[in-house]
Amino acid sequence: MKNTTIIKLACILFLCACEPQPQQQDLALIRIGVLPDESHERVHQKYEALMDYLSSTVGVKCKLVVPESYDNLLEMFINGDLELAYFGGNTFVQAYSKVGALPIVMRNIDKEFMSYIVTQEASQFNSINDLKGKRFSFGSRQSTSGHIMPRYFLAALFEIHPEDYFSDIVFSPNHNSTLLNVIEGNVEAGVANGLIVDKMMKTISEPNKLKIIWRSPPYPDYVWAANNKLPERQKIKIQKAFLELSHSNTSHREILDKLRANHYVSSSINDFKLLFEARKKVMSAGMNP
Repeated sequence: MKNTTIIKLACILFLCACEPQPQQQDLALIRIGVLPDESHERVHQKYEALMDYLSSTVGVKCKLVVPESYDNLLEMFINGDLELAYFGGNTFVQAYSKVGALPIVMRNIDKEFMSYIVTQEASQFNSINDLKGKRFSFGSRQSTSGHIMPRYFLAALFEIHPEDYFSDIVFSPNHNSTLLNVIEGNVEAGVANGLIVDKMMKTISEPNKLKIIWRSPPYPDYVWAANNKLPERQKIKIQKAFLELSHSNTSHREILDKLRANHYVSSSINDFKLLFEARKKVMSAGMNP
């Protein structure tokens, strides 16, 4: 009798385990946070068309959220106030470590991103060696291209500890502010996102021109990542929507151009090995981005 009871109980447990698990219900609103790496006005202009495209393609309202800072974006994602976020590599590494953020897609250029150190074109500075004892601007402390990777490369390639090498260090809120610091003479040099530098250099005129005196080695950076609260079905729809963006489609071209993208590719945690190493090295040197 006892054996029969055990067998019945085992059968019940087996059948329960075999039952399909209920799927997450689709969300009626997907909140999408992006890095405030430019002015809020420019950020809204950049992502407006993408939000319309995702809302139409995924079939639910996609709401753009522009946090006050990199830290605020990370905090909102960790607290579950965002279902999808556009992270820099450093903030993604933290989101992955804390709540298992899932990388979905990257621009093809984000797998080999670069930072540039710039000075005023009229300056006498032509290399990093010329900047010893000068004023220098990083971007946000959390910025991958504006702080973490440049700091990592300065140490790895030149054995430079910025606090010892430069006379003064400024941390700006975004890349545009860093470049304005250089243009206005608040600092002798600064480091910023290579794409934003290229764009700025095409739009500014005399006498405020910039020159690039150093380009970093390539590294992985920006990525779209999902919170575990985003249902799998909607996650797949969003990934598919990004991967289908093409310059051959006229309506897609506007979206891609605003995002400075050629096309998107799938992403995985393996893309970020260098970022994990760089963040570890920067933290071991006494910084806590």
